Formats: sequence, C-alpha cells, structure tokens
Amino acid sequence: MQVELQPNVFLRKPAIKTYLIVFVGYFLVLFLMRFFRIGINNVGQLLNPAYLLMLLGGILGMGIGIADRLVYAFVSKPEEEYSKHVQELVKQKKIKTLLVYLSEDQDSSRRLSTNNAIFLAVWVVLGLFLVTTTVIGFSRGLILGVGLSLVTDLYFDLQKTEALKQRLFWPIARPVTDQEMKITVYFFFGAFVLLSFMAV
Repeated sequence: MQVELQPNVFLRKPAIKTYLIVFVGYFLVLFLMRFFRIGINNVGQLLNPAYLLMLLGGILGMGIGIADRLVYAFVSKPEEEYSKHVQELVKQKKIKTLLVYLSEDQDSSRRLSTNNAIFLAVWVVLGLFLVTTTVIGFSRGLILGVGLSLVTDLYFDLQKTEALKQRLFWPIARPVTDQEMKITVYFFFGAFVLLSFMAV
C-alpha cells in the first residue's frame, strides 16, 4: 500500500538532514555560550555528564513530532489511510522510510496533540518552570529539544498562512486573523530564544 503526499494539502517540513543540522548548530551555540559564561579557567566543567544528559534530552525532544504522529496512527485515528500506511511501515520494519514519511508529513488538517497553539503556550510555561527550577541536565535538554522542533517547523511553514492557521488553531472555535497568528508565532520564537539563554 502506498500513500502519496499531495503538495497542495501538505505543508513541507524540513528533511531529517535539516533537522540534524539545526540540532547540532543549536546545541553547539548553547555550549559556546556556556563556555564564555563560565570562563576558560573552568572549561573542565563542560566535561560534566550533565551536558551529555542534556544532549540526550535534546535528541528525544526533537523527536516529539514523530512520536505524536505515531500516537495518532496507532491510537487516535488508526482507521485513516495515512495511519494504515504508518502501521504497515512499522510492521515491515522499514524504519528509515517510516522516519522520512513521518518527518515530512505536515497535513494541516491532521489534529495532533503538539500541533497547535495551546501546546505552544503549555511549552512556554513548562519551559520557564524547568529552566528556573532544575539544573543543566536531561530535563532542560528535553524541553529545549521539543522547542527547537516546534520552532523549526514554524519557521518553514510561516509563509503558508492559511494552512498554518488551520494547523495551529484547530482547537479554537472561532476564526483567527493573520495578525493573531503572526503574534502567536513570533511570541513563541521570542520565548524560545529567551529560555535558551536562561537554560545555559
């Protein structure tokens, strides 16, 4: 069974390679910021295992979109054609094909748990809580990884105004203007940058 992705229906997410570049670049910048903050005399602190845990958390956090789509395919809407295709790829153990298929899917009508403005707000509150109450480690990396995944998707989808509004605001029972959408997206961008600085 083969499901074709229709360009007029799907917002195009960046390829896995792009996610990898974004992830490496982002955490490299974080560690450089930490290096300049602690000073060269304390550079040995960067060998702390907590930074490895932070990276691990970041990797898992970046996979939030894929995990959400797996839940959708197996739990929320297992009867859909899209879900059946995902299930078939899992059954056949075609992991690489599955990851590509899930990472490129951005159907704006698919109602995902992490694919809306409410989740963005929850992320901001939870992120602020974690960076102010925990030390550098897995939890900070996890929340930053989730945020990085969301920011990357929003950046690439920003020009698709109507589809992005449908994706972000499906839980809200009223029309949303372009201005409200832009305020939401740019506020999230700003919150992500701020929390990134606070996290290191």
